[in-house]
Amino acid sequence: MFEFLRFAAVGIMGFIADTSSFYILLNVFDFVVFDARSMAFTIAVLVTWLGNSLITFKNANKEKTSIQVLKYILVALTAGAVNLFIFNSLILWGIQTEISFVLGVLIGMIINYLGVKFGVFKSTQ
Repeated sequence: MFEFLRFAAVGIMGFIADTSSFYILLNVFDFVVFDARSMAFTIAVLVTWLGNSLITFKNANKEKTSIQVLKYILVALTAGAVNLFIFNSLILWGIQTEISFVLGVLIGMIINYLGVKFGVFKSTQ
């Protein structure tokens, strides 16, 4: 249970990194919105990888960093795609926007957690 709470706390740090870097890239450096979003997502993924490797899964298998980061990015992209798929599907089925958003985020978060726990930071115990 505490591991999942640490994962969620790292996710909050990632959200802060994501939103703040998006805002700065968009409004200070005049990035195009899609470029700013892509760069902010990348920054957030790197922040959460670092946080999860140092805090949430600190006792996990320490494979080569570049391989671990690549696996982490693939899990994040997969979870993000599921998040958006759930959201868009529910919207098309007439479900309220806020409910669709929350369900997409929650299912994406669970998939992300499981993928990171069992695919990226496999336990050494």
